[in-house]
Amino acid sequence: YMIESNASSNDLSAKCLVTGEGCIAPNMRPPATRVALDFNGPTRRGGRVTQSTDVTILDSSVQGNVADTYYAAKTFSQYNVNQDLQLFYREVTSLRRKENDVIDGKIRVAAFLPKYIRGMDASDGDLYDDNEAVAIYDYDILLQSIDETEAATF
Repeated sequence: YMIESNASSNDLSAKCLVTGEGCIAPNMRPPATRVALDFNGPTRRGGRVTQSTDVTILDSSVQGNVADTYYAAKTFSQYNVNQDLQLFYREVTSLRRKENDVIDGKIRVAAFLPKYIRGMDASDGDLYDDNEAVAIYDYDILLQSIDETEAATF
């Protein structure tokens, strides 16, 4: 829940809570390239603990308004402080307007594990290629506009 709004700095800003407390920008929507958060979750070695993770956008490109389509590609680095684990992700998003109030899309996320991390957990470190994804996640998206009455039911 910390937001970095200065893309030229590697320092995190102060904690910005969802209540707005501690936030520099009153609308809490600055262009962010880095986020750090604390969460309670499982570890590679077993058990649940409060952990910290730091995610940084390394690269981003967007293309839109070509025949009602939108494409975005982002590369992230995620560092889990407690597990001393770094991962890289490549996310590709495509959205296409099907009708006036319907948008169809897909998100594909590829996860990459650096060679030095793989070597810590397995004996095949010399054969491992860190340019190959260790996992791929696919998501389908369907966005449909709703009127005020429907919105009030949520």
